[in-house]
Amino acid sequence: MIETAYRISEREDIDYLKDFQEDIPSINQHEVLIKIYAISLNYCDDEIIKVGDKVIRFKKGDRVISNIDPTHLYGPSRSWSYSLDGPVDGMLTQYKALLYTDLIKIPNHLSYEQTASLLRTGTKTWNALLGNNQLLSGQTVLFQGTGSVSLTGLMLVKAAGCTRIIISDDDEKLKQFKDKYGVDYKINKKKEPN
Repeated sequence: MIETAYRISEREDIDYLKDFQEDIPSINQHEVLIKIYAISLNYCDDEIIKVGDKVIRFKKGDRVISNIDPTHLYGPSRSWSYSLDGPVDGMLTQYKALLYTDLIKIPNHLSYEQTASLLRTGTKTWNALLGNNQLLSGQTVLFQGTGSVSLTGLMLVKAAGCTRIIISDDDEKLKQFKDKYGVDYKINKKKEPN
């Protein structure tokens, strides 16, 4: 069987993103073959369609998401050499063979699309705020905009005991973030440009 995979041949520009027709990967006894249903520029979500003989914990049909870097399970990142968003072929493809130990089951209440954005946003935000240079309780953090990175960051820095400020040009979103997420300060950048 043939699949379409996308690759960037040069890391200069999006114009280098090209599609390729290639064989669907075969698996070894410790791997699973996943079908990719949703991706975002953040990440992707998958369903297992084939299971190797030695695979435990997973079965055909399980909804899963893969670990971005199987060598980085906790703490500060030391290297990106094995990261699916680094030098290893990523997930912009229809099928992918992965070790079953690199997979996490998706909770039933989350869609593929929700999980695709959640994992990448959460890990990148955590690494930026609490990774190698951790925030300290009492520090102040400013978030620009009301997207998923800001929302995730607001929750993380609240747990860290930091003061949270959010900037947007949308009063309705600012009110929502104040009421729902308890932002300490909100600034409308159009009304208060300085």
